[in-house]
Amino acid sequence: MNNIGVLGLQGSGMCSLTLPARSAAFTRTHNPKARPSKFLCRPQKMRVRAEGAESSEHLHGFRIADFKSTGMIRRCTDKDIKKWNAETREERLHALESQLVTDLLRAVALFKHPVMTTALIAGDMVLLDIMHRQGLLQKLPVVFIDTLHLFPETDSFLQTVEKHYNFQTARYTAIDCSCKEDWNKVYASDLYLTNPGEYDDIAKVEPLLRALQDTKSDAWINGRRRDHGFDRANLPVYEKGSPVK
Repeated sequence: MNNIGVLGLQGSGMCSLTLPARSAAFTRTHNPKARPSKFLCRPQKMRVRAEGAESSEHLHGFRIADFKSTGMIRRCTDKDIKKWNAETREERLHALESQLVTDLLRAVALFKHPVMTTALIAGDMVLLDIMHRQGLLQKLPVVFIDTLHLFPETDSFLQTVEKHYNFQTARYTAIDCSCKEDWNKVYASDLYLTNPGEYDDIAKVEPLLRALQDTKSDAWINGRRRDHGFDRANLPVYEKGSPVK
């Protein structure tokens, strides 16, 4: 979903809204071919229509009358804008969390061997917290790829997370390496600098593939995000994959 845009003042008593491309449809006052879907309107003239709704004045359980009960706004103020932005943020967070819960429950219910991987980044922590609250952490393995090049604070944080959520990760490292000393004996200590591609294959890719194979995974839950880069900008929620052999 595209980021929702800014709701701000546009002249005397007018407001501007920039909406997600797939949000509810709004009656526009400009060329419908313009992008993004931005328009100017006076609040009392705006009509909202939800996709598939029977009434043009019904949206997500609310009716226009529900908002009019507080009185018609004749002029937008800074206080109005701040209040609406706060409400929009909370509503969107609630909707996103609700969707995440649905997706996680679906994955655990419909697949025989779902597996989650965590690198303790922000997205992973959100997944862990939601899965804990839904009682899912004990229903599937959670894999942690230890590259043996992590900061001591990372290991300490992992232990804190495991204790807090009362679960244990399955740690995977490079073959024949259980600690940094083992790595230095088998591979060059500066391999991540001299040959990053080979380092990634040995320290990250192979252990991950081995973990997915060991667990007979048929569903992989991970914390990749669309803001991680151009290649991930259009990531769907679900992707088709192949069993690891």
